[in-house]
Amino acid sequence: MKKRYALLLLLILSLLFGSSAASAQEKSLIVVRANKRNNGLVILDAMKTGKAYELQCKDGLPSCVALNNGRYQLVELPKEFGMYDCKDVEVYPESAVAGKDKKLGEYCLIDAAQHAEIRHVPIKPITLTSGSDMYRAYCAVCHGVDGKGDGPAADALKTPPTDLTTLAERNGGSYPSDRVSSAIQGDVRLVAHGSRDMPVWGKLFWRMSQGQSSEVQLRINNLNRYIESLQKK
Repeated sequence: MKKRYALLLLLILSLLFGSSAASAQEKSLIVVRANKRNNGLVILDAMKTGKAYELQCKDGLPSCVALNNGRYQLVELPKEFGMYDCKDVEVYPESAVAGKDKKLGEYCLIDAAQHAEIRHVPIKPITLTSGSDMYRAYCAVCHGVDGKGDGPAADALKTPPTDLTTLAERNGGSYPSDRVSSAIQGDVRLVAHGSRDMPVWGKLFWRMSQGQSSEVQLRINNLNRYIESLQKK
């Protein structure tokens, strides 16, 4: 009997929390006008309520689909849900019931009007032993000399650069070395890190080092250690 009541209580709680999460979702129609691939991203040009947007996702992920032109249902997820660091959305067929029917894909929603173009220039080789020199040459233009996300190119990015000085603070006081290393390498699913407005440094370091994996890893490690030194005390 107690077990039956416990199961009933769990069912009621799941319905309550499920309905509250669903109610937090904003639904709208979106028209996809074109799709393309660029720098490891799938980018959909779309219109929503008469306004231009881009839907972006990391190419190769199961939930990243280059949708055909047409009308779809868009569901904006609550902030704590989803895989991306920007406005996370799911796309369904136009007549689908979100939450019941299978989603077509998951994307980062970007206001096209706020998307300024950034001019990319050839990367210059910097000594691999100096994390600070690499940071100033490769990262400071967006993240700022002090790592606070206020570099000269920050305003032109789709997503504001991360304040690198708070990485440890936002990770319970422990610097997330493995995650930072993966982000530099290009393994982490962060749309803002290379739209990808910022380059995926792992690939660029590979070319710079002519495929010498030990040199690539040394560059990443030294850059990672320097970013760790920027953390707020």
